[in-house]
Amino acid sequence: MKGIIWNCKKVKWKYARNEKIFAEKCILLYICCEQGDGKKQMKETARRIIQLNKKRYLRETLVIFPYAHLSNHILEQSQAKELIDGLVERLARKNQLKILTMGFNQSKEVLIHLLPHNADVTYFSY
Repeated sequence: MKGIIWNCKKVKWKYARNEKIFAEKCILLYICCEQGDGKKQMKETARRIIQLNKKRYLRETLVIFPYAHLSNHILEQSQAKELIDGLVERLARKNQLKILTMGFNQSKEVLIHLLPHNADVTYFSY
């Protein structure tokens, strides 16, 4: 499981059917589930998000962006969706984050305003 965690000023996305979704002052998680990933990697990812948010970001909203382009060993879509759903459930139990998830394999326009400091971005690989 690979990902990039961003401290983000705002994220907006719009699906082809014109449904618009918006989040401000949030954490943006690009996540890629890889072959061989399971509960262990999902739990480590949840732990890392919680840790960063408590120590550094202090945000109330998390936007999850399934992003297969971080690997060439991607997990089959239905299995990746199960892992991400498990991540959402775990984070909801362990933290007070509002969680928004972008759809898998859907056409969408995305506008992202990232914060500029080195401490505002973290990469992980489990």
